[in-house]
Amino acid sequence: MTLTVEQARDSIAHDWATFADRLAAAGEEAWTRPTRCAGWTVADLVVHAVWGVTMEADALRQARLDLTGRADGRTVSPGDDRAVLTESVREAGVELVDELERLEGRDLSSTAPMPYGDLPIGVLLDVFAMEAGIHGSDLAAALGDEQPLSPPVVRATETFLLGFLPMLAQAATPPPAGADSFALTGDTVRITGHWREQGLVVDETSRPAVTVEGDDTAVLLFALGRAHVGDTRLRHHGDHDLAVNFKSYVPGP
Repeated sequence: MTLTVEQARDSIAHDWATFADRLAAAGEEAWTRPTRCAGWTVADLVVHAVWGVTMEADALRQARLDLTGRADGRTVSPGDDRAVLTESVREAGVELVDELERLEGRDLSSTAPMPYGDLPIGVLLDVFAMEAGIHGSDLAAALGDEQPLSPPVVRATETFLLGFLPMLAQAATPPPAGADSFALTGDTVRITGHWREQGLVVDETSRPAVTVEGDDTAVLLFALGRAHVGDTRLRHHGDHDLAVNFKSYVPGP
């Protein structure tokens, strides 16, 4: 089930404001710490966040004004002044929330021009809420203060994965050669799927080759490549190799 405009707006506003607050409170050394995103420091994560959030705001703005072209975001550098980068994140979050407030009464089936194609605004509410919550979690983990994902972020992330896992799997070569079905099971989350000739199909799988289970946060972080089978919050049974190599078969995002 997708988030409402109000739920997405409130979740996104909270998560990006918290992201900026964490940055403001962090010491200089924190900016060079590694994150769960391979190859990224905290500074790299901030650069990505500024571009991504302003791009999301631009997509909604272009849709609202019926403009042509693809959404784009503002580019900053990891070497920029730390206070400027922190304020850039805060301003980007406010900009996105302002556009979300302007969605009141709009047709959410209408599309916005994301860089990778036009997507319904109703779908993007979940994508944007997931991005805010997961990147907030990335920063918190890098700073040593990881917290459980909020219920709206859990809901948005599960909805995103149910819809987009087959697309992510298209980037994998080759698909699993042996065991070909899985279940990811949390407290409320359940995502199951199996590979067929046409690719990954996300639907109910009665006898998965592997089941990965834990609390909702751990299971979703596993699905996003941010937690691994050895994580103490996770358990798995069935095909060990499929569990270990899961993200090679559904890379990203």
